[in-house]
Amino acid sequence: MNKFIDWVYNYYQNRKKSIFFLSSFWTIYILFNIGLYTLEIKSYKDLLRVIINYPLWGLFVFVPNIFILKYFLFRRKYIFAILGNILILILFLEIRYLLNFHLFPLLDVMTPYDNKPFVLNVFLSDSGYAFLNNLLLAYGYGFAKHAIELEVRERKLVEANAKLQHQKDMTQIAFLQAQINPHFLYNTLNFIYSEAIMVSDSVAESIMTLSNIMRYTLTETGKDTLVSLYSEINHIKNYLKLQKMRFSNELYLDLTIEGEENINHLEILPLVLISFIENIFKHGDIHDPKNPAKIIMLIEENSLFLSIYNRKNKGPKEHTSGVGMNNIRTRMDILYGDKYNVNIFVDTEDEFALEFTISDMEEAFRNLKKYKLINR
Repeated sequence: MNKFIDWVYNYYQNRKKSIFFLSSFWTIYILFNIGLYTLEIKSYKDLLRVIINYPLWGLFVFVPNIFILKYFLFRRKYIFAILGNILILILFLEIRYLLNFHLFPLLDVMTPYDNKPFVLNVFLSDSGYAFLNNLLLAYGYGFAKHAIELEVRERKLVEANAKLQHQKDMTQIAFLQAQINPHFLYNTLNFIYSEAIMVSDSVAESIMTLSNIMRYTLTETGKDTLVSLYSEINHIKNYLKLQKMRFSNELYLDLTIEGEENINHLEILPLVLISFIENIFKHGDIHDPKNPAKIIMLIEENSLFLSIYNRKNKGPKEHTSGVGMNNIRTRMDILYGDKYNVNIFVDTEDEFALEFTISDMEEAFRNLKKYKLINR
């Protein structure tokens, strides 16, 4: 039950703006129809029919069809859309029948069927017309909202394209200015490794781990805009391994990864996850065996959940070269839109806890491909 409440709360927090516009639109529509019916309404009880009907049709027809449009029709899952509308229609017919032939007569509210025998064809015809009105209204709202979102997203991605190209140019200039050939660097590290292995296995292993980290950071993340989730997680493991060697294994951090069988076919923006991990070493107390830092990662077929908890360090902060939270949010906003969320739910003097979620891992690839930022 708590998980469901948390899901509802997170869903609301992530979609507050959409829920507000949807609620406002339907409220205005109800008030508009009450205004139209004012001339026909003879009493309070007749007004009650309008007040009861329209919120129910919004709840059981309008809102469900917004979801069907978003999750089925826009994704070309037409069979699911048809089945969903059949279920909604059946529910609509049952509710309308109970209202007009049971509830409204008890309340002495006028209905189109007063003093008339129940005729199935007439009832189905009237209900079909009412259902179609609400269905078309939902689709009109949904298509208009979708068109506006696409326009906004396209504008952001065009701006992002220019920013990414500028960053790419600046990065290339920085590499040229550094005048360091990665191959020279790796060859040098390999030479040092071959020399160190004869002296100390632990030193040699540290050198090789550092070489793997630098290879990933300098070459793998520069090949394409996205990297495999497998590579990103392997990079995190190498980073943690090197840190443990650095602190002579007196580093108290628990890493839990569930769903690793799903990482081979997923891709992610590079160096995003490692930035969250680096913040643990920058701000966290990782030397207290009673309060180890915790990293929990849950990977599903097309989604990722990362949870981080650590006690805060009271002494000097560890310096890192992470891209920073603001940079992460900017990059994620551009490519993932509303498909990701960063929730810092604990940030006190002593503790820090964060949850990072990507609900649709394929969103970045779709946007990159659409705007030709990726050659695949």
